[in-house]
Amino acid sequence: AFTCSLAQSASSNALSIITWTLGQYERQYNKAMYEAVRASNPTWEPGQYFDPAILQGITRESVEARIVQTGTDSLGLKSIDCLA
Repeated sequence: AFTCSLAQSASSNALSIITWTLGQYERQYNKAMYEAVRASNPTWEPGQYFDPAILQGITRESVEARIVQTGTDSLGLKSIDCLA
């Protein structure tokens, strides 16, 4: 519902910006999850099983705290503290 409403009311330039921003968030969450699992098990590789409880320490706030503006068109990432 929100997506359809947004798509109908936003300009194509605004939609491009929104899509880019959401992509940045997705990459930051993926990186935070990867780092949390690797911190718990340094030999872990993608595709291997891990205890999902490892991810409980990742919150929206902890990921957003890592996001820093590095220029007009990119977001960087600071380190994250994970509960093990």
